[in-house]
Amino acid sequence: MKEKIFGVFAALIILAAAHNLWFSYKGKITFSTDSKPGTEIFFEYNKENHLYSEKKKVSSDGKVSFAVKGKTLAWFKINVSKEKMIKKTHFRGWKKQDIILTDQNEYVGKALRNRISINCYNLIVLGSLGYYLGWFLINSLKYGFPKDDSKPPKMMNIEFLRIVFTFVVLFFHISGYFKYFSLGRYGVEFFFILSGFFFALTYGRCSSVYDFMKKRIIRFAPIIVFCSVICGIFKSGINFSTLSADWFFFGNTLFNGDSYTGAAWYISVLFWITALYFYLLKTQRKETVYVIIAVLTFFGYAASSRFGWGRFGGLGNKENIGYIITQSLTRGLGGIGLGFFIALFYLNRKQDKNLFKPWQYTIAEICFLIFPCICMFNEKIFPSSIMMLIVCYAFLLYLFVVQKGYVSRFFEKPVFAKISRYVLAVYISHQSVGIPILRSFKILPSSFSSNLMGIAVYIAFFCLIGFIIHHTVELPATRALKKWLE
Repeated sequence: MKEKIFGVFAALIILAAAHNLWFSYKGKITFSTDSKPGTEIFFEYNKENHLYSEKKKVSSDGKVSFAVKGKTLAWFKINVSKEKMIKKTHFRGWKKQDIILTDQNEYVGKALRNRISINCYNLIVLGSLGYYLGWFLINSLKYGFPKDDSKPPKMMNIEFLRIVFTFVVLFFHISGYFKYFSLGRYGVEFFFILSGFFFALTYGRCSSVYDFMKKRIIRFAPIIVFCSVICGIFKSGINFSTLSADWFFFGNTLFNGDSYTGAAWYISVLFWITALYFYLLKTQRKETVYVIIAVLTFFGYAASSRFGWGRFGGLGNKENIGYIITQSLTRGLGGIGLGFFIALFYLNRKQDKNLFKPWQYTIAEICFLIFPCICMFNEKIFPSSIMMLIVCYAFLLYLFVVQKGYVSRFFEKPVFAKISRYVLAVYISHQSVGIPILRSFKILPSSFSSNLMGIAVYIAFFCLIGFIIHHTVELPATRALKKWLE
């Protein structure tokens, strides 16, 4: 009973603190003009001593409408050419009424009252979030906070690389608001290669396609569903088609180009490609499957090199059937396939054969680690072909796996495995939760946007958000879903 009471109390606090996200005053002004359809009309209005402006084009019926916010509306103006005139002005707020403008097309009369607007989606989500956080806090204080499994992964130095390239991607997503060059989006190619590598090592643990997809859903669905729902709060209008596309791993893939969890496009591509490869490996001869994966890997990288390394574009023009294959899909085919073959090479290597000395391996590890990280932030030395980065990623991964050099051995520490537990939550939430929160509080971009301190502060904020989401949502939801499905 205490949990429920505290949950209700927490929900009320959240709703009161974030009332501007679900409660507002809105109105609508419609102008009837004799301007030609398509003519651009400029509209200004005053809200709480701040001047707002907007441009819209006249529709085919000669009308143009503007939405206004604020409890009252005391002044507004519409700019049209002298040759044209405003035939009628209609206001829809607390009540519907026609308005008379001055000769300068201004309204300076009695303040107009806007109507109350309730965003039901935001109200339900924020209330539910507050209730859950209150319930979670009381239960955690009573029974203990959820903790990660204490067993570390076998390749802890790989977790260090995962952390490094996560920060590379975060830097890229925030650098657009600052004065820094960044092509950190190509850090995703390393994640595809890494995913293909671990897929080849672990797919044998699953007995069926159902078992494989179930484990993937348990791993990824809770964090993606949560972040997409929270992201919807900050949208002007919730699109349930886009929301469901995130939930079913269709966002930014072959089937759907929209997504609320923008960074999760990588998860969607990974989910469907590995599901296909798993099915082939379980139903066909391995030699045949290896050939298929090799062909798709070559096709993926060839198509990406030819048509681009984006997310939304297709192969060719819209009139071409190849357009249905997105660039994000070809990037995944190339990276996952390459990682798969790196794992096969690793499993079939000769354990006792050392071609080079440890210091030589060390130099190679440093070069293949430093070069991609530096060139993605320096336009002058960035390679003309992305495939050069891919080659660096492939060698870097293999060198860290075999641990022949001093660098790869140095980072073989449990601390990196502990930190990397938060990587997924940070990676998924920073674009769908972190940045929208900063925008809603109007603290993006920063006042110190000309130095690295601003980026560091925002990345630290993203890490804090990911830490909270990992412990309050990802861990308990993943365990609950696992228990329910099994």
